[in-house]
Amino acid sequence: MDNPISKINQLTYLEVVDKIIELNKDVKDFWSEALGCAPIEASNLLSKSRLDWLVSLS
Repeated sequence: MDNPISKINQLTYLEVVDKIIELNKDVKDFWSEALGCAPIEASNLLSKSRLDWLVSLS
């Protein structure tokens, strides 16, 4: 069985940063359209949040 930690240890610094950015883009894309995936109150809060900042901060 592959150990995910050992795979991470084999990545360069830039590869790790790129992976963080990629994951944060996926989070932003998914939760930006949360209606139907989250209760209406949560969807309303997520629509007001600055998920675009998540990617730029990475």
